[in-house]
Amino acid sequence: MKDFFAPSIPADVLQSPELRVVPVIGDSMHPTFRGDHDYALIRPVSGYVGEGIYVLECGFGIELFRVESTLGGSRQLRLSRDNPAYLDQFRSIEQFESHVLGIVVADIKVRNCQLLAAA
Repeated sequence: MKDFFAPSIPADVLQSPELRVVPVIGDSMHPTFRGDHDYALIRPVSGYVGEGIYVLECGFGIELFRVESTLGGSRQLRLSRDNPAYLDQFRSIEQFESHVLGIVVADIKVRNCQLLAAA
């Protein structure tokens, strides 16, 4: 039973200068992420590296978007959110690259906010 708390991911990976833990704010990615509860583990990127959830700088802060390439020769990306109340956006690769900060590599779901705050 003492191995129950043994880390399944080595601590040096989580403390890597290549990764950041970012709090999720707002409801745009609900239900995947619960704003003001959950966190995302981010790896910095400077461009599109495939479908996934990305962090973009939006002038007034950072936001999470689900990003995928559109079909055709337009070289556009579709930026969507998981909450259907938000409309999709389309950006060129160049526009995307000027605002992208990172890609989500893991979701951190908080189950008990009180215990986390007390830790």
